[in-house]
Amino acid sequence: MSKKRVQRFLKGTRAEWTVEDPLREVEEGETANTKITHKSPVSEMQINQNLSTYITAIREWPHKWEVLIEAEFKDFNGKTYFRHTDINEATTFTNLHDTIADAVEDVFSSANMKHYVTTHMTATIK
Repeated sequence: MSKKRVQRFLKGTRAEWTVEDPLREVEEGETANTKITHKSPVSEMQINQNLSTYITAIREWPHKWEVLIEAEFKDFNGKTYFRHTDINEATTFTNLHDTIADAVEDVFSSANMKHYVTTHMTATIK
């Protein structure tokens, strides 16, 4: 498949993961508990069956990314609430690392960490 065709094929690919401590530095080679989905079930199956073939294209090729960051909290009464932000940027996913880290810091800058539960992240190729 040509590079242009692979890029079109990957549109709609979504990576979802949860992070307990999003402010911690990620170690080299560390991977999150990532679930890969796609707006098309057939494409999702093809990507997941051949993930090693597509992973470089997903991470290293430039795409239009939409990244949603949702920090989950519970107040003193046990009621769940969220603080969220999103990023829309055309770049490689690996180049989004600093942008995501800055966005996470902004989310937590005014948060009560005693209420913190976890952070949900979703990155979608648009």
